[in-house]
Amino acid sequence: MAKFVTIQKTGITDDPLIASATWDEFKPGEPNTKSLPEGYTMTGILHNEPQVGQPLMLLRQTRNGVPALGIFTSSVITKIEGNKIWTLNSIYTILEEKPVRFEAAPQEAVNKYPAEKEEVLRLVDQPEAFITDESSFGDFALSDEELCNLSLRLGIEVTHDTLLLDAILALVNQRN
Repeated sequence: MAKFVTIQKTGITDDPLIASATWDEFKPGEPNTKSLPEGYTMTGILHNEPQVGQPLMLLRQTRNGVPALGIFTSSVITKIEGNKIWTLNSIYTILEEKPVRFEAAPQEAVNKYPAEKEEVLRLVDQPEAFITDESSFGDFALSDEELCNLSLRLGIEVTHDTLLLDAILALVNQRN
């Protein structure tokens, strides 16, 4: 089960590969040549259960109390003891952990037309994507030009707000 966590950098390893920044040196959202400063706190959903030999990955929602959607990736984890995680550079502590329940929107309508669903997913170059009856073209990183090409191919106006289900039904109508 996914976990929503609060993680704080609480220390620096004995022989870090990359030095830690001070708070004055660190610039959130910009490229930094140093590791996070001590005390840096972030919240989000763990990408996977922390494992030695893998980086710590967090689908970040906030950093230091400020909304900041993104992906945090640490250096490789070298040791885990309880709620403490050592990486090649830093020591992190998981301060709070809550299970997250994932519940998908219905899929009955999109799954009713498997061939058309597969074709729409190929058209957006995401043949393995998980979609629901509420998925829209805005869920994919499509340019205005790509949306225009989809409109021409499908015979309907396609915007970021257009549901994939509408595109699937347009294909069904074209074939009938």
